Amino acid sequence: MDKGKYKKLNRYHVIFLVSGVMVGFSSLTLVNDLCPMGYHQWVMVLIYGLIATLTLFPMVSLGLKYPGDNLFTINEKLLGKGLGKIINIFIILYGVLMISGISHDYLTLLQLTILTNRDFTLPLLLLLLITVYIVSGGIKLVARFSIISFFITFWIVIMAMWPITKGTITHLFPLFNFTLEDIVISFNGGYKSMMGYELIMFYFPYIINQKKAFKDAVLGIWVIIPIYLINVIACTIYFSLWQIESLRYPTLSAIKAVEFCFIYRIENILTAHWVFLILSTTAAYLWMTKKGIDGVLGKIRAWHLWISVLLIITFIFIPISRPVEQFLFQDLTLSMGYGIILWPVFLLLVHKGKSLGGKTP
Repeated sequence: MDKGKYKKLNRYHVIFLVSGVMVGFSSLTLVNDLCPMGYHQWVMVLIYGLIATLTLFPMVSLGLKYPGDNLFTINEKLLGKGLGKIINIFIILYGVLMISGISHDYLTLLQLTILTNRDFTLPLLLLLLITVYIVSGGIKLVARFSIISFFITFWIVIMAMWPITKGTITHLFPLFNFTLEDIVISFNGGYKSMMGYELIMFYFPYIINQKKAFKDAVLGIWVIIPIYLINVIACTIYFSLWQIESLRYPTLSAIKAVEFCFIYRIENILTAHWVFLILSTTAAYLWMTKKGIDGVLGKIRAWHLWISVLLIITFIFIPISRPVEQFLFQDLTLSMGYGIILWPVFLLLVHKGKSLGGKTP
């Protein structure tokens, strides 16, 4: 468990924390989410990389102005304790919803593929217990787990070679026959797969070389972009437009093109291995929510971790309709994510205003 604010994250930790948290469940559905762009999805992936890089700049700038504080503390310093705590509660809710949505979607996928027609209560509890174990070791253990997950699952990228060689390469020829509306719909549909880099505002105080944090975080983002590009290119080459629109998990379906005489249903192995990436994402968000609860309650306690776990279980098992579930785990979470990504811009303006008035915290 983290104690104090001493710095412990080197540049490799930062790079893989940024990239590891981003590769959650949404990257499995990225190709389907980008279907309005047709065969030009690779354009949107590059746009994602540019947007993430641009929005990272105010996050790091804010961190450099408050090198010893995370976003929870900065909110209270700049907005006052009352309003700051209210904002922090919304951020905690964002973290809980993010973990709930990712866990729910992944376990639903397991029900469809490996654990057919079986209840996912036990797998969920195991997933949460492992997540708690990782988070109990502090942010450095979360970062180390992200590094291990990246290298354990990197073989999946190599599997893209089969659908690429069996597909139609002319699908990649640029026609640019998409509209502005297609770009907007696709952007909103797939940007969740980029979420995670905003957590740098919470572990920034733990970074050893904060002046190079922007460079390391950008590197983390652009480690993932080529992987997304390979995924998107493999699926667009291999599938028709109708298949891309109809298949919810095109990445898993494309992996079926892999032919090994000694392995049957390799997509199930990929689904099982994906749990490492799911854990990287959920562990980072759970660590963030625990820090938020510590701040709101004004005390650092290990059991605060279980408050988040109880909230996650409640959100997953609460009997709600499919539209409400879609709203909570997709629409609301994504909207809150946009808000947190843009929030440092507002805080920098508040900081500037207080600096001009001679009231810098």
